[in-house]
Amino acid sequence: MTGGEICTHFSLSKESCAGCVQWDKPAYSFFKEKVDDEIKKFFQIFGYQPPQIILLRPQSLSYRTKWDIQARKSMVGLLNQKGQVRSTNNCLLLTPNLYQFFKEIEPVLLGLFHKASLRLRVGPLGEKALWVDTSHLETEFLFKNKQTELKKLTQMGLVEWGQRKKPLVFDGDKPQLKKRWEVLPTLFRTWIQERPFDLGIHVGDFTQPSLETNFLMIQCLQEELKKNEFDQIHEFGCGIGNMSFVLSQYTSHLHCYEWDSFALESFNFNKERFLQIYKNKLNSIYLHHKDARHTKSNPISQVQGALFLNPSRSGVGDFLTQFHMNQIEKLIYLSCYPESFYKDLVPIKNQKKCETLVFIDQFPQSAHLEMLSFWT
Repeated sequence: MTGGEICTHFSLSKESCAGCVQWDKPAYSFFKEKVDDEIKKFFQIFGYQPPQIILLRPQSLSYRTKWDIQARKSMVGLLNQKGQVRSTNNCLLLTPNLYQFFKEIEPVLLGLFHKASLRLRVGPLGEKALWVDTSHLETEFLFKNKQTELKKLTQMGLVEWGQRKKPLVFDGDKPQLKKRWEVLPTLFRTWIQERPFDLGIHVGDFTQPSLETNFLMIQCLQEELKKNEFDQIHEFGCGIGNMSFVLSQYTSHLHCYEWDSFALESFNFNKERFLQIYKNKLNSIYLHHKDARHTKSNPISQVQGALFLNPSRSGVGDFLTQFHMNQIEKLIYLSCYPESFYKDLVPIKNQKKCETLVFIDQFPQSAHLEMLSFWT
């Protein structure tokens, strides 16, 4: 898929799938439209245009290796603008491997759930996985009455269940939820100086939706980090370690802050594997289990060196105002939501200047953009 196709699910009515709302426009020209709008907005807010602007996009729009969908009775797919599930069994955004997995598993999913959120993944080594999030009552019903169907799911790929992210296994014909994975499945990948490093994660962990766009972002991050080496880098919201192990190559002391217990489990699992390969980093990565945004005792005012922020859609609020910006050599801010990006960075616009602004077409055919920015 090259970016000029019109999706078979697209229509101008609210019955249309709401996963991608601009299939009436060629994807790449629409990406440029989005970027132009954001550059204008940046200029209006900050009063200048960053000296370097970079545009990154996947070579093919069939790029997704992770897909979040909904199940409602006899339907499986994405929601439309009316909040109804719209079948998307020919979605053009999926990689061939993910699409094949969906087609294999779809007959079992259809009619299985009254209401559930699902996440499908295909890992870099081909491992297939499904995360199911549904109510406790529905889980009880399924485990009692739909054992055959559930067993079929586990035969097609790894299955993880609920907000506690428990592996679904079978003891004979009896479904059971284990407390945790013995070994986290390899479902994502980062790149350290262009060398692939596979990551073990929970199926329900947050990651970028695509291995390809993740590679593009990391490649761009490394090019920028090559310009300087920092005594300290502080990463807030390190998650599974996707960016952390990249950052570790450009500092003597990497401080990683995370508050989600499942992300921490994945991070520690990956850190152990990382240090088996990069033994020189044994005493240079420090993990802090705290949400530093809301911890008054955390001496963030003493933070020096480089600061890397990768917040959720809601942004970081007034977090940046707590730092002494004259002690921050470089600020790196990665955002999936431009509105939060501007709101978070306006308070420091007279203290730091954006030198490079990168736009990643992480969400083709939608109004959203991923923005990676570098401030000095």
